[in-house]
Amino acid sequence: ISSGFDRIRYNLSVSNEGSNIDYIPDSRLNLREGLNTLSFGSVDKVGNEEYTKTIPIIVDTLPPELRAGILNSVYVWTNEISPNLTVTPVGAADTFFLFALDGFRDGTNRFETGGSGVRSLLYSVNRLPFREFVAPVPFADYQDGLIEIRYKAVDRAGNETPEKTNVFVFDQTPPAAFLRVEGPRSFQG
Repeated sequence: ISSGFDRIRYNLSVSNEGSNIDYIPDSRLNLREGLNTLSFGSVDKVGNEEYTKTIPIIVDTLPPELRAGILNSVYVWTNEISPNLTVTPVGAADTFFLFALDGFRDGTNRFETGGSGVRSLLYSVNRLPFREFVAPVPFADYQDGLIEIRYKAVDRAGNETPEKTNVFVFDQTPPAAFLRVEGPRSFQG
């Protein structure tokens, strides 16, 4: 025989501080972006409290932060360092790379974890269908000329970054020098 169920108490916080609150049916929990912690338990009519259960709740409504760049043995270029370049020259030793983080910026603009995680990085070369990015893409796999790379990231919550595009001029043809002699072709010394 039991006294019967009376109420549910909960605590919703980022740091697990604060007191428990009685749950009111049909009320909404005020969750914020990032990691939230929900602790809860029931109380019977004579005041016996159930062992408190705690679960993490991740709210992720923001897309991942996406970066792209060029890597070779001499330098690293990312779209954050040179955002005003419209066409970037690249050679046979260069590779295109992507990386993304999924979290949020706090009030001091520090990056904090707490997102759902990056599910996929996708890229497309010269308007071909998007494919999964798994390793740096060597420009040497393509012919000389303009190469357009579109890219985006998707997190585990389904948030997708806006598509970004970089255009590169790929040149693996060495220059040719010619000598043209004008005037007399003999020399007397």
